Amino acid sequence: MDAESRRSLRLFNERAARLRGSRFLAEVEQATSVSATFKWEAGGSLETSSTMPDREAVEAFALTFRLFLQNNERVSIRRIAEIYDQPWVGIDVAARFRRARTSLNEFLDEPTFIIFNNRRLTRRNVVDVFLYGDLAHTEKSAEFEAWRTAIGGTPLFELVLVDAFIGTFNFITWTSSLNESLIGETQPA
Repeated sequence: MDAESRRSLRLFNERAARLRGSRFLAEVEQATSVSATFKWEAGGSLETSSTMPDREAVEAFALTFRLFLQNNERVSIRRIAEIYDQPWVGIDVAARFRRARTSLNEFLDEPTFIIFNNRRLTRRNVVDVFLYGDLAHTEKSAEFEAWRTAIGGTPLFELVLVDAFIGTFNFITWTSSLNESLIGETQPA
């Protein structure tokens, strides 16, 4: 393994550990549920509420989480996949990583129960709009604002966001363990 690949795998694992120690995950694990409630009475208005990790915890988690999704980052899942495609990586290890990554992409691209503007949203859509329209950037702020002002506001979208964060975090944790094995197998002499 070249030194650059070793640094990237270690940095990936350091960032995974940062997510693992986040207040967001602690709040999700301690919560009896992450939920959204909707109340509507005929002739009245729709009231919504949700039980979610607090905003600061979500923002802090998102700041590190996005590094795994942005392809220009050395710890992005795509860039780590390039390491697992190297000829020095065992065929079985590379195949396990590819299968897990395929499963993650299927999970993120699976349609959710949310239909907005006649379009069924995927988890990836929800993550993108939250990250790039509210939490970390502003280029999708118009789309996020449309969600925020829609009937019921963002609680349904927040449920999907938490689900996508947790599912992706599980992949990141699994990859971190695989990285440790790969680093251990290829220690310089």
